[in-house]
Amino acid sequence: MTQAALRPVDVRWWLLAFAAGTAVVVGFWWMAHRTIYPILPDSTAYLEMARSVQHTGRFEVVPYALTESSAITQPTPLWPPLFPVIIAAVSRLGIADVTAAPLINRVCFALLPALLVWALAGYASARRVCVAGMLALTAPGVLATQYFGLSEGLAALCLIVSVGCALRTDRRAMLVLSGVCGGAACVTRNPALAICAAIPCWLVLESMREAPARVLAWGIGALLVIAPLWGYNLAVFGRVQPYAAAASTTGIMPNIHALTVSIAGEILGARGVDRRITDSGISRVIAVVLLGAALWTWRASRSRAHDGRAVRLLLLVAAAMCALLVAAATRYQFQGLHEHRFVVPFLWTLFGVGAITFPSAPSAVRRLAIGSVVLLAGARGYDSWQRAAQQAQTRDGALAVAHDGALQRYLVGQHEPQLFVASNAAWVLRAETGTATRQLLFCPEYADQITQLTTLVVSGRPVQVIITSGVTSDHCETAWILALQQRGFVRVFTSPQSVVYRKALSLPIRQS
Repeated sequence: MTQAALRPVDVRWWLLAFAAGTAVVVGFWWMAHRTIYPILPDSTAYLEMARSVQHTGRFEVVPYALTESSAITQPTPLWPPLFPVIIAAVSRLGIADVTAAPLINRVCFALLPALLVWALAGYASARRVCVAGMLALTAPGVLATQYFGLSEGLAALCLIVSVGCALRTDRRAMLVLSGVCGGAACVTRNPALAICAAIPCWLVLESMREAPARVLAWGIGALLVIAPLWGYNLAVFGRVQPYAAAASTTGIMPNIHALTVSIAGEILGARGVDRRITDSGISRVIAVVLLGAALWTWRASRSRAHDGRAVRLLLLVAAAMCALLVAAATRYQFQGLHEHRFVVPFLWTLFGVGAITFPSAPSAVRRLAIGSVVLLAGARGYDSWQRAAQQAQTRDGALAVAHDGALQRYLVGQHEPQLFVASNAAWVLRAETGTATRQLLFCPEYADQITQLTTLVVSGRPVQVIITSGVTSDHCETAWILALQQRGFVRVFTSPQSVVYRKALSLPIRQS
C-alpha cells in the first residue's frame, strides 16, 4: 500500500462530517418524535431477545400471529443476536430498552459520514467523502430507518469499519480487525454474510501471492465473532444455520426489478420516485445502466493503482450484497426487496465509489457531476419537506397506544397463565409491557383468525382480544369489533385508545 493511503484523516472534515451526521439525526428525531412511534414489529423482536437473553441466556420471542398457541416464547433463528446483545448492555446502564433500541440505531447512523471519511482517507478528498456520506445518510430509506429500533445502522457501521480496516492491509492486525467487524455485521443482519465473500475475493484479486495469509487473517477475525453464534445455533436448534422461512412466491427477475427500483430510489433521494418505476422494461433499463456504470468503473479502476483498489472493494461489497439479497428473496418468502431498508446497510458503498471517481480536473464531466450532486441534494431537501408536511398532518396510532397507561396497567395486572391475548397493536403492547400478546393480521377473515380464536376457547383457554384505534384501517377495527361480538366475546375493559373483549367457556357462547 502506498503511503498516501495511510495519511492521517483530515480532522476538520471528520469533525464536520460527525457534526453534520449528528445534526441530521437529531433534526429528524425532533421532527418526528411527537408523531411517530419508534418501535416496529421487528424492533419488538429485538427487545424480547434482549430481555430473554438476560434472564434465560437464550434469544426468545413471542410467536407472531396466532400460530403455535401453546408457546409463550420460543427461540428464534430469524434475527441475528448482536443488536439485542447491545440493547441489553445499554439497558444495564439504566436506559429503558424501548429507548435504547432506536437510540443505538440513530447513533450508528449519525457516525456514518465520519466513519466513511475515516475509511476512505487517502483514496479521495475528505470533502468529497463527507458529501458522499451525507448523500447516503439523507437518502429516503436511510432517513426513515435510522429513526426506529432496527439493526440497519449497526450493520452499516460494522461494514464501513470492516472495509476501512481491509484497505489498510499493510498491517496484519488491521486485517484481523476487519474480519472481526465483518463477522459482527454478519451476526447483526443476515444479508451481511455477503461480506464474507466480498473481502476475501478482493484480497485474492489484489495479490495472489499474499492472498492465503491475508484471507486466513481475515477469516480468523470473522470466526472470533461468528463461531460463538454457530455454537449457540447447534446447542439450541441442532444446526449451524437454522434460518428458515416459507418458500418464495417471486422469481429472480421480479426480485431484481424490486431491488433495482429500491437502489434507484435511494440514489435519487426523492421518496416515491421509485414507485413510479412500475414498468419492468424501465427497471431493466435502469438495471443495465447501473450494471454498465459499475463495469465501466471497475475497468477504469484497473488503471488507477492506488485509489482503484478501494473502488474495487466497494463495488465487490455492493455486488455481493445485491446478489445475496436477490438469491435470498428468490428462495425465501419475506418482505419484498422494494423495501428500501434492504439497501440501507450498503448504500454508502455506491456514494463512496462516486467520491473516489469524481473528476479532479475542471471539465464538462466534472461540472455535470457537480450539477448531479446539487440535484440529489435538492431532491433530498424536497423529500424532507414532504415528510415534515405529512407528519404534521397525521399522528401514529401506535404512539397513542404506547402512551395509554390505563390499558398497560390493565394488562400488567392480569395473572392468568392460560390466558391467550391478541391485539391489532401487539408489537406495541409487547414492547411497552412485556406481555405475550399475539398479533392480529389485517381483518378477521384473513387466515380464519376469528375461527382460530373461537377454537382456543372451545379447547378450554380463555381468550382476550384488544382492539386499538388508529394502528390499522378503520374498516378492520370495526370489522374486528363486529366479528368478536357476533362470536360471543364480551367487552370487559375500555380505555381512550382501546376496547378489550374476552371470552371463556364460562361465558355464554352465541353462534354467528
